Amino acid sequence: MTRKMMAEGLLLRLNPALIPNLNNIQEQFRMGRPYDLPSEYSVTKDWGTTGLIWRPDRVPEAIGSSADFWTLVPKYSGRVTVIDAQDEVIGLTLKMLNYPLNDADPAHLAEAEQKLMELRPHVVITNDLSIAR
Repeated sequence: MTRKMMAEGLLLRLNPALIPNLNNIQEQFRMGRPYDLPSEYSVTKDWGTTGLIWRPDRVPEAIGSSADFWTLVPKYSGRVTVIDAQDEVIGLTLKMLNYPLNDADPAHLAEAEQKLMELRPHVVITNDLSIAR
């Protein structure tokens, strides 16, 4: 989206002097993204990896994929949490269905929504992760 907005003149050039925390971002994340090589219009906001984690002392089954997770969720109903980040959860679901992470096809998104609705009755909504212990 940055590349498109740059091309359409919708972004202003960044003034590093007005972004004092820019120096707190590692150089590898601050400079040289393919869509803005000189980093004149954008700065990385987030970087990381999202994955599946579980406690093998509580869930002895191996979880090697998102499909494994979906299969096991009903067995551990009420003791499952998911990250509170819609892009991550939707992307994970799309990947499980063998679609691109950022797929925008309405039919694929509807399929992902249906899969997520299968999880809904089993997921604990909480900010206190001690409940899943």
